[in-house]
Amino acid sequence: MAVSGIRRIFLNAPAAALFAVLIILERSAYPILLLAAALVHEFGHIAAAFFVGAKIRGGSVGLIGMNILYDCGSISYGKEILVCMGGVIFNSTASILALIFFRNELGFFFAVCNIALALLNIIPINILDGGGIAKCILLMRYDYERADRKADFISFLCSFLLWIFAVYIQIRLEGNLSLLIISIYLILTSTERYLSYLY
Repeated sequence: MAVSGIRRIFLNAPAAALFAVLIILERSAYPILLLAAALVHEFGHIAAAFFVGAKIRGGSVGLIGMNILYDCGSISYGKEILVCMGGVIFNSTASILALIFFRNELGFFFAVCNIALALLNIIPINILDGGGIAKCILLMRYDYERADRKADFISFLCSFLLWIFAVYIQIRLEGNLSLLIISIYLILTSTERYLSYLY
C-alpha cells in the first residue's frame, strides 16, 4: 500500500527546554522512560496510519505531547478509528512486554507510564484519541454539524468528570499533581469549544 512519507516532525524550543530541564533536575532514567512511552504512543499512530493508507503530512512536539498531522480524507471512518487507536494499542502492548521482560523498578515504571497514557487517551475528550474515536462514530450516524456538537458535549462532560476524579485523588489520596494539572487543561479546552456553540 503506497503512502507518502513523513514530511517534517520538529521539536519546538519550549518543549526541548522542558525535556532538558526534567532530565537535568531528575538525574535519573524516569524522564527518559516517560518520553519513551510517549514516543511509543506516537509510533503507534504512525504505524496505524501507514497500515490503513493515511498520508502523514508532518507534526510537532509541544509541551503536552506530539501532534502528528494526517490526511485521513481518503479513508473510511473505521480506518480513521484504527489510526486513533494505534497509540493505545502500542502503549498497552509495550506495558505488557515491559512487565514480562523487565522485572525491575524501571521496567515497572515504564509499564505504568504506558498504561497511564493508554487509559488517558481512550477518554472521549476532543484533543485526546478517544475524542477522535467518538467523533468518527458520531459522523457515521449524523451530519458534520450535529456530530461536532455532540462530540463537544461528550468532551465537556468527560473532562469535567476527569477533573472531579483528579480533585478527589489529590484531596483524599494525596495523589500526584500531574493528573490534576492535565484535567484542568482538558476541561478549559473542552469548555471553550462547548461554549462557542452556546454563544
